Amino acid sequence: MRVSAVVVVMAVCFLSSLAQPARAAHKPITAGPLTVNPMDIIAVFRPAEQQAVVVFVGRPGQAIQPILFRDSREATQVFDGLWDNNELSKDAGDDDAARPLTRMLPKGTERRLATLLVNVNRLMAVAWDSELSVARVYLDKPIAMPLMEPNSGAEVAYLSVPNIRQEGEAVIAAYKLCTHTK
Repeated sequence: MRVSAVVVVMAVCFLSSLAQPARAAHKPITAGPLTVNPMDIIAVFRPAEQQAVVVFVGRPGQAIQPILFRDSREATQVFDGLWDNNELSKDAGDDDAARPLTRMLPKGTERRLATLLVNVNRLMAVAWDSELSVARVYLDKPIAMPLMEPNSGAEVAYLSVPNIRQEGEAVIAAYKLCTHTK
C-alpha cells in the first residue's frame, strides 16, 4: 500500500515538472501600457497607416474583447513590445508551441510591412480580395459579433489588411508558411 502511494506521488511530481515550461508561457507579459496573458491574445493589428493598434483577446469558445490604443506612442509601445518579444512571438513557419504569437511577415521581408501578429490556432482563414487588393483575416469567434477597425472604430466582420506597400501580400505569404506542411 505504501509503495503504491510513493509511486503515485513520484509520478505526480514528475508530471508536474514536465508541465513547468508550459506554465511559464501563461504568466502575464507587459508591452507598454498593456499587461496580458499571452495565451489569451488572438491578434494584434496595426493598419498600414500605423495610427492605432487593437489587441484582440479572448479564450476559446468565449467572446473576443478588443483593446484599442489610439495614442501613437502607446500603440507603438504595445505593437513593438509584442512583435520584438522573442519569448512569445515567432516567425511565420516556425513550429514552437511555447510561443503563441506568429509574426505575419515572411522572414527577410522589410519590417516596415509589419501589421499583424496572430495566434494561428485562433485564425480561421485568410482570403485575398484581388478586386480591392486586400487580405481579409477571419478570426475564430464563437458568435457573429463584429470586430473593430482600429483607426475608424467601425464594426467589421474581418480584419482588412490593404496592399498599400505589399502588407496584404506579406500576410498571405506568412499564413501559407504557417499552414503548409514541412
